[in-house]
Amino acid sequence: MKTEIYKNSKRAFKHEIERARAASEIGNSGMARVCARRAAGIVAGVYLEKRMGLTEKNTNTIKKLKILKERNDFDLETKHLIDNFLLHTDSNHNLPINVNLIDDAIRLASILLGWN
Repeated sequence: MKTEIYKNSKRAFKHEIERARAASEIGNSGMARVCARRAAGIVAGVYLEKRMGLTEKNTNTIKKLKILKERNDFDLETKHLIDNFLLHTDSNHNLPINVNLIDDAIRLASILLGWN
């Protein structure tokens, strides 16, 4: 059963990455960020379930990422990636730093779950 959940999660992750890329290609950076964050939320959820036993299905992406951020056993790169997903946009809906959340979601999935 758990194996199937992880397969479905990986499929959902890839779907969100595809949606993020499609949005980015047509210049919809806001939707690209949303989809990339959802992809990161999937990664965070699977990681929290596998490593910490947290299975709260109603926990949103931001809360999952904040739980991960509170952990002290991640290296600097992983902490930095998590922080990028928690950045707030300014009044013009831009992130305060230049980051590619699509690439960050893919990297986070690779680090935390070994997904590629």
